[in-house]
Amino acid sequence: MHDLHRLLIGMWPTELNHTNLNEQSDSHDFYLGLVDIFHSQLARNGFPLFRSILATKVRHTITCPDCHHTTSNSSYEPSLEINLPSGRNAERRLAALIYPAETLDDYRCQGPVCIQPAGRVRKTEHIVNAPDILTVHIRRFVYNRQTGAQSKDSSWVNIPVHLDLTDHYDGQAKERLMYRLIGSVLHRGSPHGGHYICVAEGPNGNWHELEDHRVRDASIDGIIARPRFGFTPYMLFYERQL
Repeated sequence: MHDLHRLLIGMWPTELNHTNLNEQSDSHDFYLGLVDIFHSQLARNGFPLFRSILATKVRHTITCPDCHHTTSNSSYEPSLEINLPSGRNAERRLAALIYPAETLDDYRCQGPVCIQPAGRVRKTEHIVNAPDILTVHIRRFVYNRQTGAQSKDSSWVNIPVHLDLTDHYDGQAKERLMYRLIGSVLHRGSPHGGHYICVAEGPNGNWHELEDHRVRDASIDGIIARPRFGFTPYMLFYERQL
């Protein structure tokens, strides 16, 4: 791990100079670009599994309600995507918004004995391999297909300090999958412009707020409390608890 840390620090200025990541950009897009750069470069330097530290392997499963034929595939996802539901009384607990069952219309079963026409089925997702650091992306920027305009959903989300993903875990070892909140990127503004700050836990357990070149003392309440000064959590970082 020490060699990996030294290699990352050495790559930082060199690799970023050859990309557009130095430009003003969405923090989640910046994160995805950074992960791709490090993954490709580190694979050449003896660390082919770097992405597994940050990416979640997810199994996507569709089961036919008539013949029970199952179709599944897996993918590595660099962040866990959260869609915010609409409506005043919509569910706002983060844990309840993770991997909700999805309904697919006009799905035609590929089972060898199924004779049912295309219909509605449910798609479920489970974690197969869990990362050391779980990145959660709250999709706050909403696109309106009718108007072609984007807006920001600044609604409050109930963010837990300890996140239990055991019900979504289908790894080989039947163990609890627990994470602890260690940081967040918060956004203020609109889809077309705004400002980011970071609230994160330091190695000594103290919390800090990072804004451009300024560092101030802070607390975890800056993430889990209701929004202050227009800042809302946009990305969350959780550390796996073993």
